[in-house]
Amino acid sequence: MAFLPALALTLALLPQEAPTATAPQAEAPAATPAVQAEGPVPRGAPADDYGLVNWCVGALSGHMQLYPRVRPMLPADGYALDEQQMAAGREYLALYESAVTTADAASPNSRATVAAAARNTGLNVFTGIDQLTPENLKWAYLGWSLPGRCETAARRLLSASELNAPALRATAAAVGPGTTAVPSAPAATSSGGALPTATPPAQPPAAEPAPQ
Repeated sequence: MAFLPALALTLALLPQEAPTATAPQAEAPAATPAVQAEGPVPRGAPADDYGLVNWCVGALSGHMQLYPRVRPMLPADGYALDEQQMAAGREYLALYESAVTTADAASPNSRATVAAAARNTGLNVFTGIDQLTPENLKWAYLGWSLPGRCETAARRLLSASELNAPALRATAAAVGPGTTAVPSAPAATSSGGALPTATPPAQPPAAEPAPQ
């Protein structure tokens, strides 16, 4: 039964989330559906929108990178459909990257480390793929679907970031380039209280003239 480890890995790569999402439309994003309709967070993926969208970049990129390897095993008359699917994948990646870029621009702090870690986690969905036989690799590729939550999270992140960006730009313009607004605080004494206001010493009375 030497095929069991490969079969188990193939099954682990099969979808366990929502059905394959349709390609994003050119018109304005539709209203965000309720969280219950998005499907569960993919196994091992971050739950927050920023982390999840970066995870989706890694997972979708990893899946698309498998295409040249499985193409020889797919039907010869399926090139047109394959190109449609690859084009949809590129559209999704563009949507995700746009959402992440907009979110980064609207954030006062760099999240590059968080983004890189999430993308690597998504890419690691396909760790061990080289252990599969060609036939199992084909079915692992065909069986994986993009979680529908990726698109809704990306659109929600993009919308929220676009709302926050003007306020951030206004704050940056008021403070000035390269500076951060920090509220002033009273000086503290050793006991933690504010220093009392110093009272200037009273001036001594003027000397009276000496008697003649």
